[in-house]
Amino acid sequence: MAWDRTVNAMKPLLSVENLTKRFGTFTANDAISLEVLPGERLAVLGENGAGKSTMMRMLAGELAPDGGRILWHGEPVKWRSAREAQTSGIGMVHQHFLLVGPLTAAENIGLGFEPRKGISLDRRALAERVRALGEQSGLVVDPDTPVEEMSVAAQQKVEILKALYRDVELLILDEPTASLAPQECADLLTNLRKLSDQGLTLLFVSHKLPEVMELCTRVAVLRAGKLVAVRNTNETSIEELAGLLVGRTDGLEKAEVVALGLSDDVSTTVHQEGRFALEIRNLHVRAASHETDVQGVTLELHEGEILGIAGVDGNGQGPLADALVGLRPVHSGAVTLAGKDITNLQTSQRYRSGLAYLPEDRHRQGMALDFSLAENLALGMHNRPPYARGIALATDVLERDADTVVEEFGVRTSREPGSGAARCSARSLSGGNQQKFLFGREIGRDPKVLIAYQPTRGLDIGATGMLHDRLRAEAKKGRAILLISFDLDEVLSLSDRIAVMYKGAIAATLNRGDATREGLGRLMVGGASDA
Repeated sequence: MAWDRTVNAMKPLLSVENLTKRFGTFTANDAISLEVLPGERLAVLGENGAGKSTMMRMLAGELAPDGGRILWHGEPVKWRSAREAQTSGIGMVHQHFLLVGPLTAAENIGLGFEPRKGISLDRRALAERVRALGEQSGLVVDPDTPVEEMSVAAQQKVEILKALYRDVELLILDEPTASLAPQECADLLTNLRKLSDQGLTLLFVSHKLPEVMELCTRVAVLRAGKLVAVRNTNETSIEELAGLLVGRTDGLEKAEVVALGLSDDVSTTVHQEGRFALEIRNLHVRAASHETDVQGVTLELHEGEILGIAGVDGNGQGPLADALVGLRPVHSGAVTLAGKDITNLQTSQRYRSGLAYLPEDRHRQGMALDFSLAENLALGMHNRPPYARGIALATDVLERDADTVVEEFGVRTSREPGSGAARCSARSLSGGNQQKFLFGREIGRDPKVLIAYQPTRGLDIGATGMLHDRLRAEAKKGRAILLISFDLDEVLSLSDRIAVMYKGAIAATLNRGDATREGLGRLMVGGASDA
């Protein structure tokens, strides 16, 4: 792993000139021109829909531009595949890792580029090279451990090592700290600086401004597909970057400040000590082989309270949420909703008892993308009034109520409410607007308890702020909210109490006023409980 440090620092390693990408009539990247210098750490900022991921995927060979050109070492290139870009020196670590769970770390790192001994894989040589790369970069992993048994932080090391193994000169990292505990985030930034000092060039995509200012030397800001600013980090401020990011200079809303990672102020939720809305007693859930079992979880959620569950991804949050909504069986223990035992009820029965669910994966569990918004509103309610008339759907009622959700929650569609918005397909909406519609659908069912799992994942600052405000408002009305999030800023901002989940169990439960980022971070990685 060695990079050429003799290249003229003034000559760009990578350039894009008028880079343009369209999807139908939508322009994702609009004539972007930017240079990346050898050895620098360049951050790319932008809200969802700003064009960051599209631009990165073109640089990494995953998408072909519709206009403009890419220059690599001063020469125009037209990547035919991600593999061609990678073998030429550009690697990308996606936010959602591209790893094969049953394979070991070494097998994932060397996949497609394995050392051979005759016609056989030379496993010893591969493991030795992985260890050497780990020691040199600071990204140490056990080469013989299956990836599915690793923590999220360790899997991320494997993804980065996979690129280093291929001797890339430019490494693109897409939201690399999104699912890490604070200590893991600090370790990653330290290792990235070490790699940069060794000559690796970094393109760092993030929405957390403090870590951008800590790591990067320059910042490029995209908005609505256009490059709106480039700043040296030693000549700008977090406040200026925040204004460039959202396109305003008149100050940010509190929820926007939290979404940008600028504050973790105490929640403004007014918590009334009410009756138990949800009780979870000594819950055990058997998970799949690549997941973490839920082991003896006990929690109590009051009416009008937001209880946040913090933790690094992969510590049993998914199996817990699935068990609460009836998507997987409970091995032992009990779940009580407003005094009613729902442990063994079907999902539809739990909904009728007053449970609602905003799932982590809105496409897999929340919506039927090719259904209209009206049809999506009927999901789970299609066989009873007011959305059913005998064996038929009450289309007029569904369209009326779908239009109400569109209007109340600011869902942007190609049509206005009352003029066909309810008939738009879910697929035609952006991710943020899909999430807003889902939230409106679940709240519209007037639940006693709302389970919100990663409610703002993938949303821009505006949509995040709106959902945060609505969650607080629903709690003030007396609704109980169980918030499961890997974003510690979000948990700290919204929660009245915080439970930390580690290896399938609750490591500690704290009042918000007693919790600190550092203490919660230690709990999230299995450290001491002095939060």
